[in-house]
Amino acid sequence: MKNKHHIFEIIVALVAIAAVILLSVPIPIHMDKHLEAMQYKLDDPNYSEKVDIHVEGKYSLYLVKQDTFMGNISIDKYPQTVEKHLVLRDNDYNIKLASNEIGLSYGSQVNKDFFGTMLTDSFLNEFIIKVFDKKEGEFSSWSRKDGTIVVTENIERQAAIDKLGV
Repeated sequence: MKNKHHIFEIIVALVAIAAVILLSVPIPIHMDKHLEAMQYKLDDPNYSEKVDIHVEGKYSLYLVKQDTFMGNISIDKYPQTVEKHLVLRDNDYNIKLASNEIGLSYGSQVNKDFFGTMLTDSFLNEFIIKVFDKKEGEFSSWSRKDGTIVVTENIERQAAIDKLGV
């Protein structure tokens, strides 16, 4: 009887250890996909231009904490996103996917250009990207009045504008 109780305790301990490992270790998913998207200008409802978003890298799916992505997101219309790699702040090389906007900078940690911000879903299938303008001698910024957005084709123009609260 004591032997069966000891075996049961070992099984419970092994299940607990397995659960902790499964909950903390990510499931790696390689991504290499092209998404059709449209570029819009907020002040011109008649303007739209087709663009291609290329997502390449490693997506880490976590069961408990935020998923992350390490790789590059490029837009064919913007050479700086194709020629340079995505750089994240400080020494964090993973995009933490959440409901808030994620900053996009390209270049190196020492010399990076701020491109804009994005909203995305899990697995990076939908994007709303605010493309920031850089004026001479000023910081990059985005205008709620006449800014540029890049939106994957599965999101309507007005739905993207509404989601941005414009």
